Amino acid sequence: SIPNSNFMIITFPKILDNPDILETFLEFWNDVVMKKMKDKEKCHIETLIDLAETNVSKIYPVVYDTTFDLNELNVVCAAETFVKIPDLKGVRRTMLLNALNNRPLDYMDKKDKNATPVVLNNSYKPFNVNELDTG
Repeated sequence: SIPNSNFMIITFPKILDNPDILETFLEFWNDVVMKKMKDKEKCHIETLIDLAETNVSKIYPVVYDTTFDLNELNVVCAAETFVKIPDLKGVRRTMLLNALNNRPLDYMDKKDKNATPVVLNNSYKPFNVNELDTG
C-alpha cells in the first residue's frame, strides 16, 4: 500500500531533490535501519513502507526549521553552494541525524567526529500548500 500521510507527500520529494538530505538519509537508512532488520524483513514491502514513513516523519520538522535554510528556490542545491553560511552541510547533517535518532536537533554527539555544533533559530517556515502542486 502507498503511504497515507501528508508529511510523506510533502517531505519525500525534498529528500530526493536535496543532496544533503538524501546523502544523510541514505547513510542513516543503511547504517541503522537496515542493520536492525532481519533478512526476511528487508524484502517485506509493508515493513519497508512503515519504516520509511516513520523516518520521513522525523525529517519533516527539520526541513521547515529556518536553521536548515531550505526553501523552494534552493531545494536542489547542496549546502556547499551557500558560501555565506559557514558549514551549512555539517549543520544540516547534524540536525537530520539528531532527528532520525530521536534527539534534540541541537544535540552534540561527542562520538560523531563529523558532528557540527547547531545553534537553532527556534523558528519555522509555515507550510505552503503550493508545495503539493505537482503540475
